[in-house]
Formats: sequence, C-alpha cells, structure tokens
Amino acid sequence: KFIDLTYLKSIDPGNIEFLKEMISGFLENTPLLFEQIKGFLAEENWEKISKAVHKMKPSFNFMGITSITADILKLEKDALHKSNLEEIPTLIEKIEKVAKEAFSELEQELKNL
Repeated sequence: KFIDLTYLKSIDPGNIEFLKEMISGFLENTPLLFEQIKGFLAEENWEKISKAVHKMKPSFNFMGITSITADILKLEKDALHKSNLEEIPTLIEKIEKVAKEAFSELEQELKNL
C-alpha cells in the first residue's frame, strides 16, 4: 500500500466531502505536474523542476505517500543546485511510478467514500 490517509482524515474528522475534494484535487493536478516536470527535463530547466517538485511535496505528504519522501527531497535539492543531474531522470521516473500506484489506491478510496 502506497497511501496512508490518517493525517488527511485527522485534519477534519468525519468530513467526507473534504476527503473527496483533496483526493480528487490530487488526482487531477499531480499528473499535470509530472507532465510539466518532464517538459522541464527535456529543456534542462532545473530551476523549474525544483519549483514544480516543491509544489508537489505537500500533496504527497497529505496523501501519506511517504515511501518516496527522500527521493522527492533529493530531486528538489539536486535540481535546485544543479547537482547529480544524471540522476534526475531516474528520480522522476521512480517518483512517478509510485505516484501512479498511489493514484490507483486513491481512486479506490474515492469509490469507497
């Protein structure tokens, strides 16, 4: 399991609409962010990659997707400092792969709410 909604549920206990809104927003916005990040990668625009990943970070925390927290932080830092550039494509792939697994779990959660 890639997600843990414990924290999200604790923000407004029992508010199903809030949960649905947060999950739906994540499912709508995160794939778009990945598309942007891949575009920035093609342009080698490291600063924009760093900013996009920074924007993505809180959403992953809200959804309890913690297995790649270190990878997200590394990607953000490496892109910002233009270091370990050869590792950036692999980090993006790894994070996106876990995100896609999380999307499936979140879609199932939405159906169950």
